[in-house]
Amino acid sequence: GNYVQTITRGLIKGQLSIFSLPSGSGKSTIGISVLCNIACPRIWNYELNKYTTNPNYEDVGVLYVQYEMSLKYECTPKFISTISGVPTNHILNGKYEDGESERVDEAIKILDESKIYVVSMPNFTTTSIETCLRDYNINYNCQYFVWDYISEQASINSDIAKKNGTQTRSDQVLATISSLLKDICVSTGMGGLSFTQTNANLGTQEYMDAGVVAGSRAVQNKADIAGVIKPLSQKEEKILEGYMSSPKYRDKFQAFGGIKCNRVIHLYKIRFGSEEQGLKVWINLNLSNGKITEFFVTNRDNEPYKLSEVVKY
Repeated sequence: GNYVQTITRGLIKGQLSIFSLPSGSGKSTIGISVLCNIACPRIWNYELNKYTTNPNYEDVGVLYVQYEMSLKYECTPKFISTISGVPTNHILNGKYEDGESERVDEAIKILDESKIYVVSMPNFTTTSIETCLRDYNINYNCQYFVWDYISEQASINSDIAKKNGTQTRSDQVLATISSLLKDICVSTGMGGLSFTQTNANLGTQEYMDAGVVAGSRAVQNKADIAGVIKPLSQKEEKILEGYMSSPKYRDKFQAFGGIKCNRVIHLYKIRFGSEEQGLKVWINLNLSNGKITEFFVTNRDNEPYKLSEVVKY
């Protein structure tokens, strides 16, 4: 969205962005949405209700690496849904509303035209991570990648312990992976995006930062952009109700056609940003088709914040 892009300056080549989310709250959806908005020449326009030229399109390869989902039955439908705007469950169930079947057919053609590469890596080591990313950068001109997501596995735990010559703690494993991803971004010039799980502090911390990152605070040390994307807390729900009922914002919320804010992006680290740290972008994330709708921006204390300049993407 325009607010997030303006604050972060986007997914920049040579840099690594890391966002932390609770389990099942949209990591894969967001990662796939980002790649489609880079690599698809055409994409569904919700405002015009038709396919239009993608203004963010770059004629380069992009790579999505994951290790939990079926490529055929889970990854591909998510890509098709993001491109077409058709809910994923409609695609999986084969029950379409008017015009959706044609939109899906067109999305399949667009996906075939796009230079999107998907790799499933259920067992990985530091060597296999680096080999994979460098291979797709050199041989397929992949300029951006999403690693979904930073977590420990038996294979990489053993690999790192063997290289260190001693038993390695889980926080050290997670920090090693994030450091490796950053080093690859720098050496190849690729723009990287990855995610982490959150821990129990998510429900108690008022200000979101690395303290809610599951396993290791050090994961964010190598990130150029770091944030937390989470459902609204009870306090934020009350603040949102206040905004929605105020004359200043009422018309703006009505213009969104009844869509309600269901996530807040807490941007706690922006290495090369021009705005203040700790800004919050209030959004709606549609987990079914990947659509993200931005509402407004506040500072960390939930006070309205006016960006110096909103760049439209």
